[in-house]
Amino acid sequence: MSHSLPLLFLLLTITLQAAEQPSATAFLKAESDSLRALLAKSKEPKAFLERSRTLFDFAELGRRVLAPEGTAVTKPDLEAFLERFPRLIELSYLHRAERSIRDYPVTFLEEHDQSGDSVVKVSTSTGKRTIEIILFCARPSGVWRIINLEYDTVNLLELYRKQFHRILAKHGMKGLLSRIDTKIVALEKQQRAGR
Repeated sequence: MSHSLPLLFLLLTITLQAAEQPSATAFLKAESDSLRALLAKSKEPKAFLERSRTLFDFAELGRRVLAPEGTAVTKPDLEAFLERFPRLIELSYLHRAERSIRDYPVTFLEEHDQSGDSVVKVSTSTGKRTIEIILFCARPSGVWRIINLEYDTVNLLELYRKQFHRILAKHGMKGLLSRIDTKIVALEKQQRAGR
């Protein structure tokens, strides 16, 4: 009996910690409401960007993009990639996410577990059509973060994995980093021009 007391305490602690953690859906609903409130108060893009960085884990997405197919990536190359990849994603997609969150209602449809991560399906209606979005969430540091998404049947992880592995096969990591740098410069230029 005395040996089972520590085990019982451990199980109780784990159960209480799990009970304290909201589901990914509850977390995303609260974040969505918070982002809408932020956008109603502030038209400053930096405020949305900073808040979004706590919601998305682009570094984890980047690691997963490079992970498969036996890709040998050195630690310095991975660090260089992870310095650039979040900026590429932010410039490519967050302005659209801001507009969608501000202008279109989100309906949370379902959540299920997938290999320890959580998959949350939502939909949004633009007035012209309804779009399903699948959010892949994980808790790498104990807090839910979006690590991938599928928007209108385009899976971000799979899209970048295909593109980047093709570039890696032909041009290596230096070629990939160069292309990412070029794309970031072009996107920053577009953003400054107000497009």
